[in-house]
Amino acid sequence: MTEVVAEKLYAIDLDRTVYDTNRAFAKMVRIAVENGLADRAAIAQARRSVEVTKGSFDLLGFLGTKGISDHELDDLQTVFGNNTENDDFLYPDAHFLYQALDDTATPHFTYTKGGQQNQTAKLLSVRRPGRSLLDEPYVITDSVYKGRSLAAMRVPEGGYLVDGWYGQSSRIRLLARSICLLEDKPASLDGLPEDCSAALVDRSLTPAQAAAVPLVQGRIPTYASLDLVAAQVYRDAELRPDRV
Repeated sequence: MTEVVAEKLYAIDLDRTVYDTNRAFAKMVRIAVENGLADRAAIAQARRSVEVTKGSFDLLGFLGTKGISDHELDDLQTVFGNNTENDDFLYPDAHFLYQALDDTATPHFTYTKGGQQNQTAKLLSVRRPGRSLLDEPYVITDSVYKGRSLAAMRVPEGGYLVDGWYGQSSRIRLLARSICLLEDKPASLDGLPEDCSAALVDRSLTPAQAAAVPLVQGRIPTYASLDLVAAQVYRDAELRPDRV
């Protein structure tokens, strides 16, 4: 098992934080419709019914209720994940963040909520230089309360131990003194330990509007994009002992 030790570890939410979920959803719907698995109007109606209650629409779950077989659903995810058209599902500022993480060799992992197959397909669909996000460390959870989950990863000797995956079947352990959580949902920050940091990403705001938003939990800033986080990654790297 691979093990990584770091001073600071970034835990990066996927959907709507770095990943353009709406664009990806539109493509998956197109594939489903083209393969006769669903009617576009029926999907749109079902999605509206769920999202009006502030819930998250599960396309694959919906298709399953309509009698689509597991085999067909697997094929749908495979075609989407393979992304032979090389569609770019990352936001532009997410590319800047990942470039900063690469340039500074800063440890990070994708921390995403959702079904295992669906999120794995999304990770695979993200094209990085010579790899996909599936080839980098990730944790898939069924809990929206990621701050609480991170608190449960604290180890007695200090710091946090994250048991994750990379690839389809390889395990990785990430040990860090502190964790910085990047999220688009305020509820996900609930229970975040005091010695960890975070940023809430709200893409509906301008930078000026985001700067005026009160700090979440009195300490967590809201950003309109990931540009400021990327800049912080570069600053932190300059202060690391191995960079002096």
